Amino acid sequence: MERKKVFDGFCSAAKPGILDEIRLYLSSDEGIGEYQAELDPEGNIMVEMILKKFSYLGARTCFLSLAEYMRRSYYNVYECEELEEQVRYLLCTGIRGRDGMKFEVVIR
Repeated sequence: MERKKVFDGFCSAAKPGILDEIRLYLSSDEGIGEYQAELDPEGNIMVEMILKKFSYLGARTCFLSLAEYMRRSYYNVYECEELEEQVRYLLCTGIRGRDGMKFEVVIR
């Protein structure tokens, strides 16, 4: 579980203004019926999306599109867990020499 150590030990430095950017991006995707984006007390970004028509391929496409939009230049690491009618992603992205952002994205 070396990957789990990466995500658990990562210190997110997301700013509240980033949520507006994420929400604006998600609102432009016609395949998403509902969405939420929030910061938890540790500064991690929590995103939940409900697709108009769920599929694992659709969920992956939505996530990869969001990850590409939010990616920073130095590192981008994610893991995926497919569950029944839902997918959970963890994403860490950052800039060299600085903290980055940690996302948990749940797509239904």
